[in-house]
Amino acid sequence: MSKKIFGGIFKDKTVLVTGHTGFMGSWLTLWLNHLGANVMGYSLKPPTEPSLFESLKLNDSMNSMIADIREREILVDACKKNKPDIIFHLAAQPLVRQSY
Repeated sequence: MSKKIFGGIFKDKTVLVTGHTGFMGSWLTLWLNHLGANVMGYSLKPPTEPSLFESLKLNDSMNSMIADIREREILVDACKKNKPDIIFHLAAQPLVRQSY
């Protein structure tokens, strides 16, 4: 895959992905790694066993933080520490019933 895809805008950028342990977040994290981004993930633990996140061994290629998006102070501290250039917010409950 050419790393020039998207004009190289992700290369060497710090990118925060919330929900990085979920299905879509895992795929996005994989792509961002291939595009040369420094990925920082912020999410609950993987929702399934086995999980796509673990199968892709993403924990080895990124800064993964297991925390709840509702813990505002922890999230703010993580952002201050890592200073992301770009944020993708994918954190969500996969089923509406689990949201309540």
